[in-house]
Amino acid sequence: MPFQNHTDRVISQLKRTGAFLTVKNGERVNSMTIGWGLLGIHWRMPIFVVSVRRSRYTYQLIDTAEDFTVSVPRDHAWDEALAFCGSRSGANVDKYEKCGMVMLPAREVQTPILEGGGFTYECRVVYKTPLDLMELAPGIREQFSYSAGDIHTLYFGKILASYEA
Repeated sequence: MPFQNHTDRVISQLKRTGAFLTVKNGERVNSMTIGWGLLGIHWRMPIFVVSVRRSRYTYQLIDTAEDFTVSVPRDHAWDEALAFCGSRSGANVDKYEKCGMVMLPAREVQTPILEGGGFTYECRVVYKTPLDLMELAPGIREQFSYSAGDIHTLYFGKILASYEA
């Protein structure tokens, strides 16, 4: 299924309550809620770009990981889990147990997907870069609390598979 078939739905869901970014590094796995993301073509490849702040537990995993998955819920059944995963650290709590989420093997990457997680993207990291605060337009630094130095790193993931899970 071409990744762009659900772009409008994905963008709408990101704005509404978010989606799950899941990362596996060694034996550690974590899912966090993301409210930002970019879908498109870069370097002649389908790309999903996710942003992760350095202070997040997920950053410890994704910064040296080879891949990630994004699960975009198709209905409101996941709203409570999205809220929980966006407000708790996987370093301190088992989000999967607390939210009743089940991980399944992905088709193309090592990071698992979420059972019933909706539209799923499996991505291999092809580029990462921290935000350069000096290049941000005026006002964004303050609006998104970058003045404290807790910046996002952007992870460009080549979409290897996209499907309903």
